[in-house]
Parts: sequence; structure tokens; C-alpha cells
Amino acid sequence: MNRLYNERYKSFDQYVSDQEIGFTKWDLTEGESLNRELVDHNHIFFILNGSVKISCNEFHDRIFKAGEMVFIPKSASFTGETLEASLIINHSFENPLNICDKAMMESLAPLSDTIAYRFQPLAIRPPLDHFLELFVSYLDDGVRCSHLFQAKQSEIFVLFRLYYTRLENATFFYPLIGKSVDFKSFVMANYLKVESVEEFARLGGYNVSTFRKKFKAHFNESAYQWILKQKSKHIKYKISIENVAFKDIMDEYGFATPAHFNEYCKTHFGMTPSQLRESLK
Repeated sequence: MNRLYNERYKSFDQYVSDQEIGFTKWDLTEGESLNRELVDHNHIFFILNGSVKISCNEFHDRIFKAGEMVFIPKSASFTGETLEASLIINHSFENPLNICDKAMMESLAPLSDTIAYRFQPLAIRPPLDHFLELFVSYLDDGVRCSHLFQAKQSEIFVLFRLYYTRLENATFFYPLIGKSVDFKSFVMANYLKVESVEEFARLGGYNVSTFRKKFKAHFNESAYQWILKQKSKHIKYKISIENVAFKDIMDEYGFATPAHFNEYCKTHFGMTPSQLRESLK
């Protein structure tokens, strides 16, 4: 470790103390779990060694291996487990930082209608692999400078623009792309926190009519229907976890009675909660 860096600079304002922001290196043993719900940031997991099994929202037990990366969107629910000892660089971020990065995401919006999103990995190809090798060295030396992390996030998006096709980027970042990255980020960060479209509009500083129109323009369906679909994905994910009691799910999502919960599951999933949990094993 470079002691000069740590002793001279770690107390400066630009030193990053929040482990959820920036870049972290995970040295994981076989069978180690990664359990997280309602992610507060977007994450890219760069898997440098080993392999992991991840469930994210409606996608269950997907295998990702060395030389691949996977995007975990903000507000996702997921669990993960290493299938062998693994080395992962986790990059967490709120939004693309600069105008060029936002413009790239917004320019990909027309492709979203042609993509069937499947939560698939993307290969780590040169020169991104060399970038990550250098970053391992930084992290091993204890570097936690926010200015460096911001510069490196911008560099990562430059590499995505230069060395990956538009279709690859649109498929990988599908949950993030949209006509307005800032508006989509606001929606993804808050849709589970509100009880109604009216509350959602107030939270964003919109009148209800303007919010409904803006939402429909960005998501191609009404805010009400979209929120119902997203919440149903989270409910299905919770049901898939065997050690989560149905009563806890009912309390979390506001089901007044078991009958109400049963009826919801029959309507949205075609089976009772117990039947659904059995089918997801």
C-alpha cells in the first residue's frame, strides 16, 4: 500500500468515505452471498475472476463468469452468490456524469422498442480489461479520491461508446436508457416510495397532468400501469425467496388480508403465493 497517499490525502474533502459511491474491489470466497434490496445506485459488476449466480428482479439464477460484466439498475432487488472464489470490481453511480454520457443514453432510447431485455452479461474486451487492471492497483493502494473516481467513470463511458456497438450498449444499459436520463433516474429512484401517481407527481414538482404526459412519453404506457408492473416484479422476487414469510410480504406491500394477497397473485401470476413459490424453485 502507498502510505504517502493515505497519510497525506485521506483527510481531504475529496477522499471518498462512502463505500457505496465510486469503485470497490471485492475478493470473495466460494459460497459468499451478495444480498441487497432496493439498490440506491446503479451498479456495474466487472467480474475479473471466478463466477457468480445472481437473481435480479424477475430474472433468476443467472450465471456470470470471469471476463463478463453485468449491470444492476437502481431500485432493483437482487441476491447473489459466488460459485467459486471471485474477484469483482463494483462501480456504483447515480447517473452518467456529463453531457456526452447522458446524450449517449438518450440517443439509445429509440432502440429500446426493438430489445427484449434479458439481463444478460457483456464481455469485458480490450482496452476495458487494461483499465480494470490499473484500477485494481489503485484500490490495492487504498486510493479513494472522488475526483479520480469521477474521471474514471467518464472514461468508462468513453470506452463503452468507442468499443461497444449501440445495440450492445442499449441491451446492457436497457433499464437506464430513455429520452431523458434525469427523468428516468428520478422515476427509478422513487417509484417504490410512493402510493399514487398524484404523490409521484408532487415529489417531482409536477402537476399531475404534466407528469402523466411526460411519463407516457418516456415509458410508452401510463404511470399507473407501469408502477403496478414494477411492483409486481418485486413481489414476485420476494415470493421466490423461501425464507421470506408471506406475512412480511403482505405487510411490506400493503395487503390487508391473506385473501387479498392470494387474489392479487392469482390475477397477476395465475397462481397462489404458495404455488408461485414452488414453481420458482
